[in-house]
Amino acid sequence: MKKILLVVGLSLLLILTGSGPVAAQGGDACPALVEQALASLDDLCLGLDRNTACYGHNRVDALFWTPQPDTVFSRPADRVALIDLQRVATTPLDLDASEWGLALLHVQASLPETLPGQAVTMLLMGDASLENAVTPEDVAAAVTPVEGHTTTAANVRSQPTTSANIVFSLPADSPLSLIGLNPARDWYQIALEGSGSAWIYADLVRVDNLMQLMALPVTYGVNRTPQYGPMQALYFTASLSAPDCRQAPNALVVQSPEQVEVTLNINALEIQLGSTAVFSLAQTSSGQPVMVATLLEGRLQTLVGGYPVSLVTPGRALALTLNDDGQVDNRSRLVHVPDEALLGDLVGAACQNAVLSGVLRPALNLAMCQTEVKVYVPPPPPTAVPATPAPPTPIGPEINFWVDRNQISLRECVTVSWSVENVQSVFYGQEGVTGEGSRQECPTVDTVYTLTVVTQAGERITRSLPVTVLGGYYVNFWADKLNLGYAECTQLHWDSAGISALYLNGQGVTGQGSTEVCPGGIVTYNLMAILPDNSQVGRSLTIYGTIG
Repeated sequence: MKKILLVVGLSLLLILTGSGPVAAQGGDACPALVEQALASLDDLCLGLDRNTACYGHNRVDALFWTPQPDTVFSRPADRVALIDLQRVATTPLDLDASEWGLALLHVQASLPETLPGQAVTMLLMGDASLENAVTPEDVAAAVTPVEGHTTTAANVRSQPTTSANIVFSLPADSPLSLIGLNPARDWYQIALEGSGSAWIYADLVRVDNLMQLMALPVTYGVNRTPQYGPMQALYFTASLSAPDCRQAPNALVVQSPEQVEVTLNINALEIQLGSTAVFSLAQTSSGQPVMVATLLEGRLQTLVGGYPVSLVTPGRALALTLNDDGQVDNRSRLVHVPDEALLGDLVGAACQNAVLSGVLRPALNLAMCQTEVKVYVPPPPPTAVPATPAPPTPIGPEINFWVDRNQISLRECVTVSWSVENVQSVFYGQEGVTGEGSRQECPTVDTVYTLTVVTQAGERITRSLPVTVLGGYYVNFWADKLNLGYAECTQLHWDSAGISALYLNGQGVTGQGSTEVCPGGIVTYNLMAILPDNSQVGRSLTIYGTIG
């Protein structure tokens, strides 16, 4: 899949550099036109299917990936599949022409097929546009759940690790719908009844169709498989000019299904939303563009500069600076906006329109639209108080050597760090290193990590850090390909820890390794692990080779 960027930027209802709120213009005509448009939207777009856009109120312009007849998506109530839509634009308020654009989109986003019909609602209003960043060729295939059953009583956890919270427990032979894997493929993501997902350890699950299991996407970690559907990644633009009246903002309101968290990539910034937010564009006092995300209800999570940021209070907002391309990069930072009252006016008007349109679920109401907006900015670091100069002392070595955890479970990792000054050389284990650095280590047995320094006087000093690995084991078994052509071969791979012995089709093998096989037919390969208590754990792979 090509790299996909989602740029979300919305204009403020009012110019943020002004001295106060812009008064409503156009007398009663503006509110009347807005009310008429909102009142008709729900009827015009009633029963909108998932992955579909609806022409809500005039005027809405559209651009398609391939040429379409002029009549396609040209009038209110017209609908079009998102996979065909390259760009949709709504128009600003024009009282003379009785125009104010509204468009409604139902986007599948990261919702699995186990939630049929449920969709992310996007309501676009005013002088704004959405450009689909997912081409028809790049649309991710829908995930088909794989059936499984628990082999014994099992805990279901919030993350793929035994240190995560237990969501609930299941008895033996409970049916499961598997929808994803972790990178090591030793945990399965399962769809929960109603909505949401959780994780279960692979050794506690029986799956009959291994070919379907291997086709599931990796849905956890930095290397997870991208799963972008149409308009899940998009480019949004809007005018910074103030509309004719406050009731007609240029805005986008996004709402996920109730109690479901979805993933969107916003302006090269990935967010998880559950469930309603308004996105907008502002400027700093120096004119730098700022993307603003304001939470109306639920929770919004993201990473800024590698640090997690979470909004859980209605009315809290993030204002994140953008680069010259209108995107988030490693220099983007959280800032204030010049006037939170003007931002609140925009958010309140967009929220009110979304509620009155009737296209959102009842959890959002007009009272929530009156919430005071506060932009979140991390507190500045405390100002250091200059210390009284101490008498000069001889410069000796400064050695700092630490680990983030001294005790881990099998398959977990630790970060070993050091900071050393006033020495000749530094060695991490046997490796020569700089005076400051870190290493990620993933031991499978109890391990002691050492740091040795040679001082200016030639003295060797060693520091030690023990890391204890708690009991447990894992056994992974996979192949490069499961379906082979005539006379074609493939590689079998295995990886294990915490075991006493390992056998491939009865032959002893090392704990980690690979071998080439050329089955010439349908052949099942068995990997058997002997645990320290002499119990056995097996893994199987069936390779389908073409005969003749």
